[in-house]
Amino acid sequence: MLEKYLNKNSIIELVLKDDIPEESISSGIPFINNNKITVLDLYNFFQQLKNSSSGGIFVKLKKLNIGFARANELRSFLLELRKSGKIVYIYLEDIGNIEYFIATSADRIFIPPWATLNLLGLSFDSYFIKELLDSLDIEPEIDGFGEYKSAADMFNRKEMSSYHREMMQSVLENHYNNLISVISSSRNIPEKELKKIIDDNPLNPATAKSYNLIDEVAYENQVRDFIKNELDSSFKFVQYKNFIRNNKYSKILKEINRFLHGRKKYIGYININGMITQGSSKKGSGFVNTCGSDTVCELIKKATDDNSVKGVIVRVLSPGGSALASDLIRNEIQNLTDKKPVVISMSDVAASGGYMVSVSSNKIHANPFTITGSIGVVAGKFNLKKLLNRYGIYNETLQKGKMASIYSTSKGFTKAEKIKFTELIKNMYNEFVKLVSEKRQLSIKDTENAAKGRVWTGEDAKKYGLVDELYSLSESINVIKDISGFNTDEEVYIKEFKSKNKLSFSNIGKLSHLGIINEYFELLDILKREQIYAVVPHSYKIH
Repeated sequence: MLEKYLNKNSIIELVLKDDIPEESISSGIPFINNNKITVLDLYNFFQQLKNSSSGGIFVKLKKLNIGFARANELRSFLLELRKSGKIVYIYLEDIGNIEYFIATSADRIFIPPWATLNLLGLSFDSYFIKELLDSLDIEPEIDGFGEYKSAADMFNRKEMSSYHREMMQSVLENHYNNLISVISSSRNIPEKELKKIIDDNPLNPATAKSYNLIDEVAYENQVRDFIKNELDSSFKFVQYKNFIRNNKYSKILKEINRFLHGRKKYIGYININGMITQGSSKKGSGFVNTCGSDTVCELIKKATDDNSVKGVIVRVLSPGGSALASDLIRNEIQNLTDKKPVVISMSDVAASGGYMVSVSSNKIHANPFTITGSIGVVAGKFNLKKLLNRYGIYNETLQKGKMASIYSTSKGFTKAEKIKFTELIKNMYNEFVKLVSEKRQLSIKDTENAAKGRVWTGEDAKKYGLVDELYSLSESINVIKDISGFNTDEEVYIKEFKSKNKLSFSNIGKLSHLGIINEYFELLDILKREQIYAVVPHSYKIH
């Protein structure tokens, strides 16, 4: 059926813009859903396209709101497509580092005449809200254990600490060197020359072409004509959605055939996506997704009990969160690992609690651009006494027991409470280090060297033994297929275990005009419900 619809003279047309999420979210309201293409959707799509008789793909890339790790996944999908004999054309309109990085996977890169190429190099912004909290009379009493554990700095400082600066400078340089290496080899530009070109950006189209950064300057309709002239005038363009619509009938027939012949074997797929909290997951609330331990543990249990699932990929995109919730999820993954193979595939960020959930798997795979590690603990509370007093609200507490009001936000820590809390987070940190040492089979000394709350790129994390391989999602699926007992040439069927969480509209748009400030208030609201956090600052974004 599919071969009647596609042939060697077909070019699939795909538009990518905004976010490419790790999981889809349903609003629960008909016709109002988040129908964005997910990373897994793209993996499945490119696998189907590789095996079709289509001649190739025409990708229109607009402004993307993703990190370098997800961008590298998309780039790897396109490179795999080229290796299979398909032709890849990419047309760029809004061109920044991420968009151009992906485009280097193409046979031909096109931009329109009035576009600007912004291959500017990389930057990292770290925001600090201490003075804002001071103006609100909110006193943060939050400390991190580990010199590099900078999550508390956003509340306690006005600028980076020396440790924070050293850590992020290292991450930035690693990302920059990888970016240079990829572009240099893809576009055949010496690295020394490329660095000079980057410092000469932004560029107009003619200059970009003279530097060999792009192939042609053309409008979208002219790109279509170029493709037909280069290939064959009989080529037809097939929309991605039409391809998927027709392809799904082929998939249904395959599933029926598999069922009738008793070959029901799957690779399971679970997302750990967002700030990790106790309770249920909440998706789409303001700027922050939450990944609830109850929700995720239930999905893991379903995968554990499903006899048709022979191995599981757990895809992690999380800066961490609640230490307790992270460990509960990790323990459930341990139970799953005891019964069937589990491979962790890390996305843009899988750090702190996002790393903790990963350590009990059979294999941990990161992207070179993944931000991971951050083995450390943050704990504390917000003292609202002055804020309450400002508005004529006073509090008087009666207690029986020396530590009865240790978590009260209407007062600061007493000296005894502060000592107890410091002792608590120190013990939690040591337990975290011990856990990683045991699960990753590292000495305590080596684990401590990789810990101290420091974040690493995937590349550096591999050097310290925190991850096993620098693999794309496609490579991770090949690994889980191998260790789950699938034949080398056997087609992989993926069963995605998804929660029924619906898109929340309660906070959408709240303080949206304040941008990054709103994001921190969302984070603050989440953290105030927990006592011990394994978390990195939510806005670790390199652009």
